[in-house]
Amino acid sequence: MNKISKKDLIEVERVRNDVRDAEAGVEDAVASYNEALEERWTAVQTACETLEAARSDAASVVEGLASQMADYMDARSEAWQESDRGSDYQCWHDTWESAQGFCEGYETLSKPEPLDATDVLGAADELDNLAESPEG
Repeated sequence: MNKISKKDLIEVERVRNDVRDAEAGVEDAVASYNEALEERWTAVQTACETLEAARSDAASVVEGLASQMADYMDARSEAWQESDRGSDYQCWHDTWESAQGFCEGYETLSKPEPLDATDVLGAADELDNLAESPEG
C-alpha cells in the first residue's frame, strides 16, 4: 500500500469524528460534574456548619447538667457522698461528665477535587496527525 484509499480515508474520518464527539461528551460531562460539585459542596458545608452548631449546643447542655450534678453532690454531707446513694449518684455524674467530650474529635469533610479530563482526551488530535502516505 502506497497511500490510504479514499474508502479508508472516509472510514478514518468517520472514526475521528466519533472520537471527537465522544471526547466532547467527556468534556461536557466533566464540566457538568464539576459545576454540580461546586453547588453540592456549598450544601455540604452548610449542613456541616449546622451539625457543628448542634454539637456545640449539645455539649453545652451536657456540661451544664454535669456541673449542676457536681454542685448537688458538693452540697451533700460527706456521709451522704460515701453512702450507696451517694456512690450511685457519683457514677451517674461521672457518666455525664465523661460525655462532655462526645462532640469533639470528629473528622471534618474535605472538598473533593474537580475532575480534569485532560489525560483522557487527545485521540482525535492523534488521528488528525496521521499521514495519508509515506510522503506526508
